[in-house]
Amino acid sequence: MDAAPPLLEQLYAAFQSSPVLFFFAVHLTLGRTLSLLAGLWIGLPPPLLFALAWVGDMMNVPFFGTLYDLAHKGLRISRRIAGWLDRTRGHLESRGLYRRFAAMGAWGVVLIAAIPLWGCGMWSAILLAWTLRMSRLSGIVYLSLGSWIGSLVVLGAALGVLHIIRVA
Repeated sequence: MDAAPPLLEQLYAAFQSSPVLFFFAVHLTLGRTLSLLAGLWIGLPPPLLFALAWVGDMMNVPFFGTLYDLAHKGLRISRRIAGWLDRTRGHLESRGLYRRFAAMGAWGVVLIAAIPLWGCGMWSAILLAWTLRMSRLSGIVYLSLGSWIGSLVVLGAALGVLHIIRVA
């Protein structure tokens, strides 16, 4: 009986058959940075990755925006969520970096959405936009700009490293 191939080979084979689904699974669970790197790993072209990252980021906006709105309208089923959101917002607002982003207003939303580090990104940027009481339209514009900048940074760095590795 043949031994099973290593886990990475099994995952690679499974994701080759549906790379876009794989991209979104990684994007919605682990974030934009890892989804872009994983997309490059399985061979998706950078322009497609750029577009998929934006779509994945924008999928978060109606979900979290609605969650924040409903949780603070006094619905019985959402008191727990509202409490959790208030505690999370209070924790974020007590941190100096978050206060600096909030003081920047819309450009703070762009920057926090663009930063390709865990704890930044779309969830934090959507929360900041909601806290700043931005309209949905202006929030989407600034969140999109942050998504594009963040995707360009990650893809540019990853492609640069790949180029250096191939040349060396």
